[in-house]
Amino acid sequence: MAGFFSEPDIVELNHAKDDLHVKFGALKDKLVARSYKSDRGRAYTFEGLIRRLDTMIRAIDYVFEILPPQLEDTPTIDDTVIATILIQSFVINVQGCLDNLAWIWVYETFQKDKWGHELDRRMVGIGEGYWFLRRSFSKPFRTYLKSQKKWFRHVAEFRDTLAHRIPLYVLPFIVSGPNMDEYNRLQAEAFATHDYKTYLELKTRQDKLGAYRPWMTHSPIEGAPLAVFHKQMLQDFLTIDECANKIFAEIDSYEPNKRTHPLVDQLFRAISRFYGFVVRTISAFCPRRWGPWQC
Repeated sequence: MAGFFSEPDIVELNHAKDDLHVKFGALKDKLVARSYKSDRGRAYTFEGLIRRLDTMIRAIDYVFEILPPQLEDTPTIDDTVIATILIQSFVINVQGCLDNLAWIWVYETFQKDKWGHELDRRMVGIGEGYWFLRRSFSKPFRTYLKSQKKWFRHVAEFRDTLAHRIPLYVLPFIVSGPNMDEYNRLQAEAFATHDYKTYLELKTRQDKLGAYRPWMTHSPIEGAPLAVFHKQMLQDFLTIDECANKIFAEIDSYEPNKRTHPLVDQLFRAISRFYGFVVRTISAFCPRRWGPWQC
């Protein structure tokens, strides 16, 4: 049975995987050598970003070993489950890297909310919807983030369903149209028999009708997309590497917005604190009328 990838594709995928190690090594060396303005910025880099990237690149290596691109036969259930575990870890850490990069930006450029307070964690991120933090980036970097809109949505699709709804999995095999009737017939016979040996024989014949495809998805009932996991993992890692390099370049060139006279700034903060006090007081005494407040 022919594999999913052509020979040139297999060579290209393996070369791309090896190239990731070179890129990760270069990025890690740069991050270790740089000076940090805050302890938290350093911690989110070393204990967050670098640790996640190390986990991700190891997950890629193991997936390529367990389900190599040149695989033709249907893999065992154990292999597909192990690959699924690795890919699930990878997907969670892709989103984690984006969150770490956002926090590194916040701590290394001392971002505050409009009242000069620490940012609420719900305001910190670089994906779509985090408009407040995106405003602090340079115009070229905002343009770059907009160009990655489809990729951000892909990451959110697989991460959100993995964390909150139906987890992604690696398809063990697919059954093409011409084999579907025979597949269903064998399945019905297997479920109807009371002899375990016969059941195994029927399931073996049934499995031979399937063809392996290196696809991952989550829930067909939700119209989940299919993704070729070898290519997707490589692309996700490359995008995180690219985004990390751009974020740290942004940090190095960052110039905070100049405020007005310090006395005017202090007056603005005092008015903001008074406004916050009034809002909290109204919310405490009139909860039904005013409802929850988010300042």
